[in-house]
Amino acid sequence: MAGSLKMKDMIKYGFVLALICLVSASLLAAVNNATEEVILERKFAEEKAALKELFPEAYEFDSVRSEDKKAYIALDENEKPLGYAFKTKAQGYSSEIDTLGAVDLKDTIINVKILSQNETPGVGSRITEPQFINKFIGERLGPTLLVHTITGATISSSALIESIEKNAQAIKSLVHNQLKQYEE
Repeated sequence: MAGSLKMKDMIKYGFVLALICLVSASLLAAVNNATEEVILERKFAEEKAALKELFPEAYEFDSVRSEDKKAYIALDENEKPLGYAFKTKAQGYSSEIDTLGAVDLKDTIINVKILSQNETPGVGSRITEPQFINKFIGERLGPTLLVHTITGATISSSALIESIEKNAQAIKSLVHNQLKQYEE
């Protein structure tokens, strides 16, 4: 009888635990649904502010997308293209590195902005320093960029360089197809 009482207690505690998990998961899903739109709006606002920082003379940005690539054509007030920006994502040493690259109409990099990263402070985080970012400026998009890695932060800087090289080629053809629309 004592053994069956323990079994009843185990079933009762298991049921209570399952109920707590169900309620917790439901509350978490409700909070996620309630905040998802706000989070996306904030991300979009941050992205738009970063685009404006890369192209201060732009009046608006036309979004260009493929299955897995995203770019923006910067337009002046007369809807003439000024250049384009593209998003990249790379796996650094300890985090994902989200970046925007700005390119003029001659496919020369005019600026790079790190949107988010959590690389090791003082080491991998050096990819955000102007002396490294400025190495990209003036580089023409091609299969390889002549940007050297940072000593001591090789993984982080290599990841950033490779993501820009890799994504630039795919974005370049995507954007150039869209730019033809503005020439007409």
